[in-house]
Amino acid sequence: MVGDYLTTEEFARLHNVPVETVRTRIKKGQLATIKAGRSHLIKIDTPWEDSRMYNCGRYKKGSSGNAVKSKGGNAK
Repeated sequence: MVGDYLTTEEFARLHNVPVETVRTRIKKGQLATIKAGRSHLIKIDTPWEDSRMYNCGRYKKGSSGNAVKSKGGNAK
């Protein structure tokens, strides 16, 4: 730790994420850093935001949102 900054490895360990994930977010511009030589330093108070969307439960097919459960059998 250098002052109020963490290296990518320290930041990853602090937030329990892989170092490569931190480096990927730096490359995409999703994490603000300062460059010190060949290293990136991240402010110690930078939050880790997990942007993954979790799918849980069952989702109905279709985009209308008005799907109705079929009653089974052949409806005419």
